[in-house]
Parts: sequence; C-alpha cells; structure tokens
Amino acid sequence: FPDIGLQRNIWENYIILYNGWKMELRKNSYQSLTQINPWLEQITVNNLKNGWLEDRFIGLKGTVKKFNYNIRFAQNLYRHMPVLVNNFDTATILQQFNVLYDRRVNILNFHTELGFRANSNLQFNLAFDFNNYEEDRLARIYHQPRFNSRFNTKYTIADKVLLSLDIIYLDGVYALLPNGTDLQLKGTLDASIAATYIFSKRFSFFVNLNNLASMKYQRYY
Repeated sequence: FPDIGLQRNIWENYIILYNGWKMELRKNSYQSLTQINPWLEQITVNNLKNGWLEDRFIGLKGTVKKFNYNIRFAQNLYRHMPVLVNNFDTATILQQFNVLYDRRVNILNFHTELGFRANSNLQFNLAFDFNNYEEDRLARIYHQPRFNSRFNTKYTIADKVLLSLDIIYLDGVYALLPNGTDLQLKGTLDASIAATYIFSKRFSFFVNLNNLASMKYQRYY
C-alpha cells in the first residue's frame, strides 16, 4: 500500500526534516491476537476483522557531536482497531478476554529519542512515547498505555563482553469492570540487565536478569 516519505537536510546533519504517509492492512487472527493477550477466549472466524492503519508523521532528527536525537509527531488512523476487554463469566475460574472493535480510532503520538555515545564502547539511549486516543464508539481504549519510556545503556569490553541495562516504564492502563465502570491499574517500572560473552564468531554465552526490583503488576486486569 502507499508508502511515501520526504527528507531534507536543513543544516548539514544537525537538523534533518522528514515526513511521510503510509497505509497498511493489519490482518487479525486468533494467533496474532493471543500474542498480544494470551488470555483471549476462543473466538470464531465471524468475530475476526482486519484493520486498516494509516500513519501520517513529521519530525526532526540529527546528530550533534556525540549526541543524536529524533523528535516525531504522528497521527494514526486505525479502522477496526481490536480492543481486548475482560469477559466476566462466573462459570469459569480463570478470567478470559473478549475482542471488540472500534470503527475508527484517531491516535495522536508524540515520540522522542535521545542518544549519547561517550566512545566506541559506551552509549546511552532514552526514548518515550505519549499517545492520545480519540475513540469512536467505545468509551475507552482499554489496556493500552498512554505513556511509556525506555532507558538503555550498553558497554563493550574488549569486543568480547557486552553489558546492557534496560529500564522500562509503563503508565497505568484502564480496564472495564463488570458494572461498566473503568479502573486504572497501577503503572510499572521494570529494570533488567544482560551480559554476553563472545567466545568465537560462532559461539557465545549470555545471561539475562529481568524485573530486578521484583515488582508485581498487572498488564491486564
């Protein structure tokens, strides 16, 4: 489908203006939806709808000495956006989810990336997104965070040992309760570290430690 983009250097590599427009078909299946939410109940083909996602964006990016940045504003039009809500069935022990579709969702997205490369072995990156959802028929877009951010740093030792630290924050999402009211879940901060030892071109070892703060949170209600 159409994918059009323009880019122009305003000031060498310090300021680069870019914009674009693209449209794509989002094919929904039971498998693709359970990758988003594994607690989705079994659904029939009649309850599956494909979606259309239209992305219009404009932004600035560039590199200044050891710093790089990317600031992007986008308008996303999502037709038949799948929204997963709780299925409160007292006959079942485990909670399951249904899928609803909003006819036309307007998503305004503000995205920022900041990077700093201290040297060839050490780099820092920070990124965050803010999304504003304008629903059509549904009261709210449930279980979708409005704000999320990620901090990452990588350090290389003698081209053999790769160390990384990731800190991810998600604000509290909204869930639909049985009485029709909304509940905002608590946000979460997730920190993890990873180490990789490159023994040879074909063999390496790695270890990951996730959720170092041992925080308990609900991604879905």
